Amino acid sequence: MKKILNTIMWIFILQLWFVTLALITVKYQNRSEPVSKEEVDEQMREIFTEQDDIDEAPAKSNSVDKVIKAVQPYFPEKEIRIISQVAREYKLTAHQTKLLFVIRRIENGRPGLELGVGDGIPNHPARRYAGQFEQSLRIQAQWAAGTIIRRYDGNLKKFAVRYCERAELWHANAKKWLTRLDA
Repeated sequence: MKKILNTIMWIFILQLWFVTLALITVKYQNRSEPVSKEEVDEQMREIFTEQDDIDEAPAKSNSVDKVIKAVQPYFPEKEIRIISQVAREYKLTAHQTKLLFVIRRIENGRPGLELGVGDGIPNHPARRYAGQFEQSLRIQAQWAAGTIIRRYDGNLKKFAVRYCERAELWHANAKKWLTRLDA
């Protein structure tokens, strides 16, 4: 009797296993084809720019141009060009663009961590171009711009907690730099 119950139990377990395998197979058969990196980037941009709780209007080219004039004494031309292109691409407001530059100044990271994105996460996708400065700065700026759009609601202290482990110091530095760029 014990052998029969044991056999029935194993048959039941195998049936459950086959049903589970069949459900998983059906689930993945209906999955769409993988999307390209460009399509994912475009979808992410759309998601990031759908937020409507930002007070300022999207950056016009002249707004970004004013920010560029303000940051020129503090950044190399190549960095200004790349970061301002990302700001335009993500339709950042003037204030958000300043914050993007401020993040670059505060983080001042080594190659692959120029804006601090992915620090502490060795294989973070934002660190994939660590050996190529322009590509690395661009991808880091894109991640930071996305974070600004999704997480910055005008409260710099709250954003600092979200962006950096040492939020108090980061907040103080960001406030100082934003004030300097507004002058």
